[in-house]
Amino acid sequence: NTQIRALPGVISTETLVYLKLVKQQYNWGTR
Repeated sequence: NTQIRALPGVISTETLVYLKLVKQQYNWGTR
């Protein structure tokens, strides 16, 4: 149960980092 509880937090943080990378790449493409 502890792993299942810890998963949402890890997923949210990883998604935030992933979105940041995507935004940076998108900004590079528009320049």
